[in-house]
Amino acid sequence: MKSDFLLPRENIVDEEMTIIRWYVKNRDFVEKEKKILEVETSKTVLDLVCEETGFIHCLVKEGDTVSVGSVLATFYSDLLELEADLEKIKLNKQRGSIPIKGSSDAHQSIHFSKAAKEYIETNNIDANLFEGHGLVTTQIIKQVLGKSGKGNESNTDSQFGFGVPVGSKTKPDQLKLKSKKISASKKLEISLLESGQAGNINSSLTVQFKSEKIREVINERGTFNGQIFILILFELSRLLEEFPAFMAYYEKESIYYYDRINIGIAMDMEKGLKVVVINNANHLSNIQLTEVLTSKGIKYLEDKLSIDDITGGTITVSDLSNDGIMYFQPLINKKQSAILGIGGDESIDGFPMSLTLVFDHRVLTGREVSIFINKLKNRLLSYAPDLSR
Repeated sequence: MKSDFLLPRENIVDEEMTIIRWYVKNRDFVEKEKKILEVETSKTVLDLVCEETGFIHCLVKEGDTVSVGSVLATFYSDLLELEADLEKIKLNKQRGSIPIKGSSDAHQSIHFSKAAKEYIETNNIDANLFEGHGLVTTQIIKQVLGKSGKGNESNTDSQFGFGVPVGSKTKPDQLKLKSKKISASKKLEISLLESGQAGNINSSLTVQFKSEKIREVINERGTFNGQIFILILFELSRLLEEFPAFMAYYEKESIYYYDRINIGIAMDMEKGLKVVVINNANHLSNIQLTEVLTSKGIKYLEDKLSIDDITGGTITVSDLSNDGIMYFQPLINKKQSAILGIGGDESIDGFPMSLTLVFDHRVLTGREVSIFINKLKNRLLSYAPDLSR
């Protein structure tokens, strides 16, 4: 008796995931609820556990991108049955059996002689052209290609080398490209950014201030862990209580307002771009804010972010001030109306910083944003009174 193990849907967004690694190998006896493989979704990396007890036959490889609902492995209650199936697969390979594209039925396979198999693989010929021809030889291949116009030995069709005759070892100089499949998380990042910009009427306003004195003050006091970024998050979360429209989004001729201040923090530290979310940030003290941000950062670096860690944001912050980037315009995330970009340049006297608020004009007005961004700036300057005069 055997049963298939399917790739489950882990969230409402992903249609496919990438296989990171198997914890088991073919023929291993696996007990129910044991971790068997690690997959990458668009949101995080997670382990999948088996729902059966039995001997496993893995059907996908590490690095494969697999659609939700696909068969990842088959479990056998009897090792002899597994061995018998593996033997059938081995015999089919020896006979040169090549499955028709889109079909997993062994009875619909096409059989090629060894020479014919090498010929179609070398010349990248579609095996489906030879369905119904029994055992296919190189002679049959040439006959079929000649009749179908798909190519023959004198054919210079592009599928046989961009105008170079089949069998020719001489090729003209050509521009060569290398491709690399993007990860599931990168696919979703692109999708969300594209959908986030669809139809938006975006604008931005920027203010600038010198941060050196503010940094000195919070360092001397030992507050905000000595980090101006945490100070900005703290003051931002309090100010947002006065401006509910900044936690909203436009959709189908309506504006939807969120009932809480969940600040998304864009993180990209060589582990791919992720937006971790600090829920109810306005209810956290500066110490709690520091602890939560530190915890999320560690989980990001250790690939342990959960779905809850990266969903539910109502406004986003992106900080490039430590990279010497003074001005930039980040992209608004899907189902949000604003994103705050923090810039800065330590090499300039006074360590100037900028606050750029990119906003959706369908939800917010320039006047509202001007008042908001200047209030945020003044809150920060209040930590170094000499600067606010």
